[in-house]
Amino acid sequence: MLMISAVAMAEPDSQQVGPYTVSFDLDSDYQIQIAEPMESDVGTVYSIALFED
Repeated sequence: MLMISAVAMAEPDSQQVGPYTVSFDLDSDYQIQIAEPMESDVGTVYSIALFED
């Protein structure tokens, strides 16, 4: 018997955010928004947001 779950059918995706590669595996329609890096004396903040339709 072969069983396939909905999660197993999701297609992996990845995005480059600054020096990092962010990977995710979602079974839905989504849009990716990557903001410009915010730099300060302390460090740099890289931001990524996923919006589900």
